[in-house]
Amino acid sequence: MNQKKFDDLYRINNAEYIVIDEDGVDKKITPRSGILFEESLIIVVSRLDRKIYSFIGTRASARKQFSENKVTADLRTKYGFDVERIRFPSDSISPEHIQFIEYLAEEDYLHVFKAEKTKYYACYFCGEPLERETTICTACEKDILICIVCKLPISFGDELGKCSLCEGLAHYVHFHEWIKVMGYCPNCSKNIPIEGIVPITEQLK
Repeated sequence: MNQKKFDDLYRINNAEYIVIDEDGVDKKITPRSGILFEESLIIVVSRLDRKIYSFIGTRASARKQFSENKVTADLRTKYGFDVERIRFPSDSISPEHIQFIEYLAEEDYLHVFKAEKTKYYACYFCGEPLERETTICTACEKDILICIVCKLPISFGDELGKCSLCEGLAHYVHFHEWIKVMGYCPNCSKNIPIEGIVPITEQLK
Protein backbone atom coordinates (compact mmCIF):
# COMPACT_ATOMS: atom_id res chain seq x y z
CA MET A 1 0.00 0.00 0.00
CA ASN A 2 1.40 3.41 -0.95
CA GLN A 3 1.97 6.05 1.72
CA LYS A 4 -0.88 8.31 0.53
CA LYS A 5 -3.42 5.48 0.71
CA PHE A 6 -2.15 4.48 4.15
CA ASP A 7 -2.48 8.07 5.38
CA ASP A 8 -6.05 8.26 4.03
CA LEU A 9 -7.07 5.06 5.80
CA TYR A 10 -5.43 6.20 9.02
CA ARG A 11 -7.36 9.46 8.86
CA ILE A 12 -10.67 7.65 8.23
CA ASN A 13 -10.17 5.17 11.03
CA ASN A 14 -9.46 7.97 13.49
CA ALA A 15 -12.62 9.96 12.84
CA GLU A 16 -16.31 9.87 13.60
CA TYR A 17 -18.98 11.17 11.25
CA ILE A 18 -22.32 12.66 12.26
CA VAL A 19 -24.98 13.88 9.85
CA ILE A 20 -27.68 16.27 11.06
CA ASP A 21 -31.12 15.95 9.52
CA GLU A 22 -34.45 17.68 10.23
CA ASP A 23 -35.34 15.28 13.06
CA GLY A 24 -31.98 15.46 14.82
CA VAL A 25 -29.22 13.10 13.85
CA ASP A 26 -29.14 10.56 11.05
CA LYS A 27 -26.50 8.30 9.55
CA LYS A 28 -27.68 8.07 5.94
CA ILE A 29 -24.40 8.93 4.27
CA THR A 30 -22.35 7.41 1.46
CA PRO A 31 -18.72 8.03 0.41
CA ARG A 32 -19.13 10.24 -2.64
CA SER A 33 -18.02 13.70 -3.70
CA GLY A 34 -21.65 14.79 -4.17
CA ILE A 35 -22.20 14.73 -0.40
CA LEU A 36 -21.58 18.48 -0.19
CA PHE A 37 -25.07 19.87 -0.72
CA GLU A 38 -26.19 23.33 0.36
CA GLU A 39 -28.75 21.90 2.81
CA SER A 40 -26.29 19.45 4.42
CA LEU A 41 -24.69 19.64 7.83
CA ILE A 42 -21.90 17.17 8.60
CA ILE A 43 -19.75 16.90 11.73
CA VAL A 44 -16.39 15.15 11.63
CA VAL A 45 -14.57 14.32 14.86
CA SER A 46 -10.92 13.83 13.93
CA ARG A 47 -8.81 12.15 16.57
CA LEU A 48 -5.86 12.48 14.20
CA ASP A 49 -6.18 16.28 14.02
CA ARG A 50 -7.63 16.53 17.55
CA LYS A 51 -10.32 18.76 16.13
CA ILE A 52 -14.08 18.76 15.48
CA TYR A 53 -14.91 19.89 11.95
CA SER A 54 -18.45 21.15 11.33
CA PHE A 55 -19.33 21.49 7.65
CA ILE A 56 -22.44 23.69 7.39
CA GLY A 57 -24.29 24.15 4.11
CA THR A 58 -25.26 27.74 3.31
CA ARG A 59 -28.92 26.66 3.23
CA ALA A 60 -28.87 24.32 6.22
CA SER A 61 -32.06 24.89 8.21
CA ALA A 62 -32.21 26.66 11.56
CA ARG A 63 -33.20 23.36 13.19
CA LYS A 64 -30.14 21.59 11.78
CA GLN A 65 -27.86 24.40 12.93
CA PHE A 66 -29.33 24.35 16.42
CA SER A 67 -28.77 20.57 16.58
CA GLU A 68 -25.22 21.13 15.38
CA ASN A 69 -24.57 23.53 18.24
CA LYS A 70 -25.81 21.00 20.81
CA VAL A 71 -23.89 18.08 19.28
CA THR A 72 -20.59 19.96 18.93
CA ALA A 73 -20.91 21.20 22.53
CA ASP A 74 -21.32 17.59 23.71
CA LEU A 75 -18.40 16.45 21.57
CA ARG A 76 -16.17 19.30 22.79
CA THR A 77 -16.91 18.27 26.37
CA LYS A 78 -16.32 14.60 25.59
CA TYR A 79 -13.02 14.97 23.71
CA GLY A 80 -11.67 18.40 24.66
CA PHE A 81 -11.16 19.22 20.94
CA ASP A 82 -11.60 22.65 19.35
CA VAL A 83 -14.45 23.16 16.89
CA GLU A 84 -13.78 24.46 13.38
CA ARG A 85 -16.93 25.51 11.50
CA ILE A 86 -16.68 25.55 7.71
CA ARG A 87 -19.40 26.91 5.40
CA PHE A 88 -19.99 25.28 2.02
CA PRO A 89 -20.23 25.56 -0.90
CA SER A 90 -17.34 27.97 -0.63
CA ASP A 91 -14.13 28.60 -2.51
CA SER A 92 -12.36 28.84 0.84
CA ILE A 93 -12.70 25.10 1.57
CA SER A 94 -9.34 23.48 1.10
CA PRO A 95 -8.94 20.41 -1.14
CA GLU A 96 -7.89 18.47 1.97
CA HIS A 97 -11.22 19.19 3.65
CA ILE A 98 -13.19 18.20 0.57
CA GLN A 99 -11.19 14.99 0.28
CA PHE A 100 -11.83 14.35 3.98
CA ILE A 101 -15.58 14.50 3.42
CA GLU A 102 -15.42 12.37 0.28
CA TYR A 103 -14.00 9.51 2.34
CA LEU A 104 -17.03 9.34 4.63
CA ALA A 105 -18.00 5.75 5.36
CA GLU A 106 -21.57 4.54 5.75
CA GLU A 107 -21.58 2.97 9.22
CA ASP A 108 -18.18 1.80 10.43
CA TYR A 109 -16.98 5.30 11.30
CA LEU A 110 -20.21 6.86 12.48
CA HIS A 111 -21.07 8.01 16.00
CA VAL A 112 -24.84 8.49 16.24
CA PHE A 113 -26.48 10.85 18.72
CA LYS A 114 -30.16 10.04 19.26
CA ALA A 115 -32.48 13.00 18.88
CA GLU A 116 -34.65 13.62 21.91
CA LYS A 117 -38.27 13.07 20.91
CA THR A 118 -41.52 12.92 22.80
CA LYS A 119 -45.01 12.22 21.49
CA TYR A 120 -46.88 14.35 24.02
CA TYR A 121 -46.55 17.82 25.52
CA ALA A 122 -48.69 20.20 27.58
CA CYS A 123 -50.45 23.20 26.06
CA TYR A 124 -48.52 26.35 27.03
CA PHE A 125 -51.70 28.24 27.96
CA CYS A 126 -53.76 25.71 29.91
CA GLY A 127 -51.54 22.66 30.49
CA GLU A 128 -53.79 20.27 28.59
CA PRO A 129 -51.84 17.12 27.50
CA LEU A 130 -51.70 17.05 23.69
CA GLU A 131 -50.11 15.00 20.94
CA ARG A 132 -47.17 16.67 19.21
CA GLU A 133 -48.94 16.97 15.84
CA THR A 134 -51.78 19.07 17.36
CA THR A 135 -51.95 22.65 16.08
CA ILE A 136 -54.85 23.97 18.21
CA CYS A 137 -55.46 23.05 21.85
CA THR A 138 -58.63 20.99 22.21
CA ALA A 139 -59.27 22.46 25.69
CA CYS A 140 -58.64 26.21 25.42
CA GLU A 141 -58.74 26.41 21.59
CA LYS A 142 -55.59 28.53 21.40
CA ASP A 143 -52.98 28.03 18.69
CA ILE A 144 -50.04 25.91 19.77
CA LEU A 145 -46.86 27.96 20.16
CA ILE A 146 -43.89 26.67 18.17
CA CYS A 147 -40.27 27.53 19.04
CA ILE A 148 -38.65 29.39 16.12
CA VAL A 149 -35.35 27.64 16.87
CA CYS A 150 -36.08 23.96 17.48
CA LYS A 151 -39.47 23.99 15.67
CA LEU A 152 -41.06 21.94 18.48
CA PRO A 153 -44.08 22.95 20.59
CA ILE A 154 -43.61 25.28 23.55
CA SER A 155 -45.05 23.55 26.59
CA PHE A 156 -46.74 24.70 29.79
CA GLY A 157 -44.12 26.15 32.16
CA ASP A 158 -41.36 26.57 29.53
CA GLU A 159 -39.24 29.71 29.81
CA LEU A 160 -39.75 31.91 26.75
CA GLY A 161 -37.85 34.62 24.96
CA LYS A 162 -38.87 36.72 21.98
CA CYS A 163 -36.94 38.58 19.30
CA SER A 164 -36.96 42.32 19.98
CA LEU A 165 -37.27 42.97 16.23
CA CYS A 166 -39.93 40.53 14.98
CA GLU A 167 -41.31 39.20 18.29
CA GLY A 168 -40.74 35.61 17.20
CA LEU A 169 -41.08 33.27 20.20
CA ALA A 170 -38.69 30.53 21.29
CA HIS A 171 -37.59 28.50 24.27
CA TYR A 172 -35.35 31.01 26.03
CA VAL A 173 -32.36 28.69 26.38
CA HIS A 174 -32.62 27.65 22.71
CA PHE A 175 -32.79 31.29 21.57
CA HIS A 176 -29.88 32.27 23.81
CA GLU A 177 -27.62 29.47 22.49
CA TRP A 178 -28.64 30.19 18.90
CA ILE A 179 -27.85 33.91 19.09
CA LYS A 180 -24.58 33.21 20.91
CA VAL A 181 -23.40 31.04 18.02
CA MET A 182 -25.19 32.41 14.94
CA GLY A 183 -25.79 36.07 15.83
CA TYR A 184 -29.09 36.45 13.97
CA CYS A 185 -32.76 35.68 14.57
CA PRO A 186 -33.85 32.42 12.86
CA ASN A 187 -37.28 33.96 12.24
CA CYS A 188 -36.51 37.35 10.67
CA SER A 189 -32.82 36.68 9.84
CA LYS A 190 -31.77 40.05 11.25
CA ASN A 191 -28.66 40.38 13.40
CA ILE A 192 -29.37 40.83 17.10
CA PRO A 193 -27.21 40.67 20.23
CA ILE A 194 -27.94 38.43 23.21
CA GLU A 195 -29.55 41.49 24.80
CA GLY A 196 -32.00 41.52 21.86
CA ILE A 197 -33.77 38.49 23.34
CA VAL A 198 -36.66 39.74 25.48
CA PRO A 199 -37.44 37.32 28.35
CA ILE A 200 -41.13 36.57 28.83
CA THR A 201 -41.50 36.95 32.59
CA GLU A 202 -45.27 36.47 32.77
CA GLN A 203 -47.41 33.70 31.31
CA LEU A 204 -48.83 34.74 27.94
CA LYS A 205 -52.62 34.94 27.78
